[in-house]
Amino acid sequence: MRAATIKALSRLVKNESGNAMIVVLGFMALTIPVVTGALAFSATAANSARVASADTASSFTAAGAADYAVYKLAHTAGFKETLVGGVPYNEILPINGEDAVISWTKRAVPGATTPPEAPTVFATTKIVDTAIVPANTPTTVTYTIEVTNTGLTPATVDEIRDGLPPNFDYLNGTTSGATSSDPTTKFYDSGFGGGLFRQLVWPLGVELAPSASLSISFDAEVDAPDAYYCNVAWANPGGQETGTGPTAKIQVGTPAMSLCVNEAVDVRKTVTPETAAAGVPTTFTYRVEFENLSSIDQDFSWVIDDLPDGVTFVNGTVQSDITTNNPFAWLDQPLVWIKSFNMYGYTMAPGETHYIEYQATGSLAAGSYESQVWITFDFLGEFAFSFPTARISVYDVYDIAIANGQATSTAQVWIGADGGYQVTEWEQNQP
Repeated sequence: MRAATIKALSRLVKNESGNAMIVVLGFMALTIPVVTGALAFSATAANSARVASADTASSFTAAGAADYAVYKLAHTAGFKETLVGGVPYNEILPINGEDAVISWTKRAVPGATTPPEAPTVFATTKIVDTAIVPANTPTTVTYTIEVTNTGLTPATVDEIRDGLPPNFDYLNGTTSGATSSDPTTKFYDSGFGGGLFRQLVWPLGVELAPSASLSISFDAEVDAPDAYYCNVAWANPGGQETGTGPTAKIQVGTPAMSLCVNEAVDVRKTVTPETAAAGVPTTFTYRVEFENLSSIDQDFSWVIDDLPDGVTFVNGTVQSDITTNNPFAWLDQPLVWIKSFNMYGYTMAPGETHYIEYQATGSLAAGSYESQVWITFDFLGEFAFSFPTARISVYDVYDIAIANGQATSTAQVWIGADGGYQVTEWEQNQP
């Protein structure tokens, strides 16, 4: 027996005379229309079958059945949901007068974590009506936050949250739009040396149709020293994944640099590998990089890394140009900031870049897993951070086996929670 690795629906084969021809294989025996004619046996395939040996015809049949099996698994609504982990599901498919026995098996995923929540469908923007205000002089500005449903189905906005900069205060009785109620104010400890992180919270419970939006406006009083000030707003469900990023920029007085603090440092986080099989213990390598983009020194105190649920830091794996210490768990943070690297007031010169790299492990259920990094800066007591990034796509794994005479085909298909799939292995054995 010889094995041939097959990676596409169109295959290059040779007839017995050694002439090359393209044979389009798949869905020869379906009694219902298929999406595209390219997935049916072409005339070329039929002609080839007539001149090929019986063994070669069996090979065509097995390969075509594998095409059908992958298509049914990936595209037939509800089919993969009927498969039970570790239990094969069999079907006999007649092709060219021969029976191909198809077996689908979803791999069991013992010990996998609970899948993450469904991806957010909200996008948030925020603007301010005043671009420049005097320093250390009480001045009123008006902010407007808009939330849009970017999904295909109705979705409910539970609440809007806003993080005003230090020395910016909400003015009671000024909210209008989707609600006229004043927000509640919550304060969270942002870390030693980082001060208190303040959030304004407006409960809403408003359903939005696809593409529909809602907005709220409110006034704030600014009484701040010279600097540029940005802030971030977001919606729930979805949290920071719906966030605006540093926006609604205001120049106060004559700043020493032209960037807001959360613009002044570029924070990046990556992960390898970016894909994993569900339920399979996998080691991931995370890398955090941060760069001072401003023209002045920046002092930071903490790097706080929010790992996804189910992913655990591996002690002794830190590599960095500033520390090799293990982080410590900080489980009481409301934003699930669970890892911290204590830098104790490290100063970054303009243009300076640093990195922290480490390993973490997890056995995850199918889904998309992202995380963030937050850095506390002494300047203005604010954060610089990455938005949700370092995405890990975790796939359920399905094994396909085809038996037809002396020819067999096997395939491995990974399918994600969003329906995306990869054919990671495809092998055909023929006489």
